[in-house]
Amino acid sequence: MNIVRPILRHAWTQPDRSALVRGERTISYRELGDLVMRTAGRLAALGLTPGDRLGVCLKDSWEHVVAVLAAGHMGVTVVPIDWHAKPAERARILDGLGARATLVEPGAAIPSQGTVIPVDQAWHDAVARATPVEQPYDDWNAIYVISSTSGTTGAPKFIAMTHLQE
Repeated sequence: MNIVRPILRHAWTQPDRSALVRGERTISYRELGDLVMRTAGRLAALGLTPGDRLGVCLKDSWEHVVAVLAAGHMGVTVVPIDWHAKPAERARILDGLGARATLVEPGAAIPSQGTVIPVDQAWHDAVARATPVEQPYDDWNAIYVISSTSGTTGAPKFIAMTHLQE
């Protein structure tokens, strides 16, 4: 089972219902399903495969939600990074966890070894042209998210969550 599957099921059963609302922007389940599958297609076209790690360093936005769902849909592990973090801190976590690519706000600086991809108009255009990944990666034990915190000690601590644990 893939944790994203029940969310995408709404794209077929309740396509016109609101899935995400942010300010003036409302995304229906139909649109969310299409965005998730096309974003997964774009990530696959960039060479990401199940088990790879994708840094997500985006503000709280619909793009952030879509990126996390798309990665899970295709079996890629999400490494969420606080977009407020300093560039060196971002790079240390991403490089330490072996992120192959990272989605960032336009203009964000991350001196990372992996590919840094701004989520800008060029990204949105490429997603719109991408071939959708329709079949979800279906492994309950696949790691979906590796989250980190430095808490009060300043030393990073990590937790890995699978689709089953979500």
